[in-house]
Amino acid sequence: MQPDGTTRRAVIIGVGAAGAAAALAGCGDGAAGNEPAATGPVVVKTGEVPVGSGVIAGKVVITQLKAGEFKGLSAVCTHQGCGMAEIDDAKGTVRCGCHDSRFKLSDGSVVNGPATEPLPAVALKVTGDRITLA
Repeated sequence: MQPDGTTRRAVIIGVGAAGAAAALAGCGDGAAGNEPAATGPVVVKTGEVPVGSGVIAGKVVITQLKAGEFKGLSAVCTHQGCGMAEIDDAKGTVRCGCHDSRFKLSDGSVVNGPATEPLPAVALKVTGDRITLA
């Protein structure tokens, strides 16, 4: 514990949150020159999302289970609000990093808990090679 009563864990979490905020702040819409402006912050480029799988981009899981069809799911676990940790292509799931709940990439439904509620859908917009929040 620090002299001001702050725990080491709180300091580490605060530094991690500040770093994440700084990283997200750098995710502008990327509009330059004659490129069309995006609706929301750029999440990923279309080429970064493997066909038949997905990626975790901040608080969004972006999938491309069929070529050219991008869908978004919340990357915040419905159990206790932890973030998704990894995508398991072999099982077609995404796993929560805290308590190992698993959700289907296809629709966010629970494969195994402790979560009991599915991951909510997140609206996306594809403009050229950019995927943004709609």
